[in-house]
Amino acid sequence: MASFEKGGLSVGSLSAFNHALLQKWRWRFVIDTTSLWVSLIKSIHGDQRGFNNNSRCYNKGAWAKIVDAIRHMNDMLIIPWETLVRKVGNGSSIKFWVDEWVDNQPLKDRFNRLFYLESNKNCMINERWVDGSWRWEWRRQIRGGRGQEQLQQLLDLLQNMHLSNDMDKFSWSLDPSDDFLLSSTRAHIDDNTLSSGILATRWSNYIPRKVNIFIWRLVLDKLPTRHNLSIRGLELESLICPICHRSVETTSHRFIGCMPPGSRGGRAKAGFTSSCKCLPSGEKVVVIKAANCFDATSLEIFSDMAAMDSSMEGGSRFGGMIRVNESTNS
Repeated sequence: MASFEKGGLSVGSLSAFNHALLQKWRWRFVIDTTSLWVSLIKSIHGDQRGFNNNSRCYNKGAWAKIVDAIRHMNDMLIIPWETLVRKVGNGSSIKFWVDEWVDNQPLKDRFNRLFYLESNKNCMINERWVDGSWRWEWRRQIRGGRGQEQLQQLLDLLQNMHLSNDMDKFSWSLDPSDDFLLSSTRAHIDDNTLSSGILATRWSNYIPRKVNIFIWRLVLDKLPTRHNLSIRGLELESLICPICHRSVETTSHRFIGCMPPGSRGGRAKAGFTSSCKCLPSGEKVVVIKAANCFDATSLEIFSDMAAMDSSMEGGSRFGGMIRVNESTNS
């Protein structure tokens, strides 16, 4: 299920897909602000809808379970709250004190004394940014003390903040487009939850998909040999190789050491023939450094020939082999 780079087949897990769908609800909640269902959620669970560290859903139910799953991704540091952020444009749709738009928390929580003194607690950002500077409307003049201290901290926090002519929008940091994409979110979850293989998966477009998958299973020692089947609890009459009748049928024995009775010995070769219309002659298809089951043996799969014979049914074909190179441990 993991990506090619992590030794998998990039199939993706169902769990990551489900979690990505739940994250989509979070994205839709902040995008579809005029939708009836958003108003319903806010009326039941509050404006903060439980999507931050300081608030929880007011009631139990389906939405509470969605929020719990999203909070779990945040607690595991897989998809933190900061993944979904506001990008300030002209400041006409973001509430200065109430919304999260700077420092990953509402300003009313960090500067509670200033929020108490604010005359318009639901003011927008552009109402406080006038003619290139911050303009405040306090209920009474700040005369030092805690209020003056918080005001200086607020000015320090906003010193590099400037408005533009663009519209305010939300940004999803897991995708370069800044928009929520199910595929990139799912891939991110898989990258952070699925175990990695020892080797990256080498995928070749020159050979059929089933051959690629077979080689992948071969390297990971996941083929249904008698030894592997017995490890998984399948009862067999014998574990001896049915071809040579000399040793236990393991992956390394089956593809490297197995020699049928009467053979002259030497290095084992496993051949295959597959359809291919674009394989260049002499092109190396893939190189696999085998681990675990092959010890210090490396397998190289070469295209042995690329016979172009238009008279053959099905078009051109090529023959290939698994070549075994014996090497010493380094």
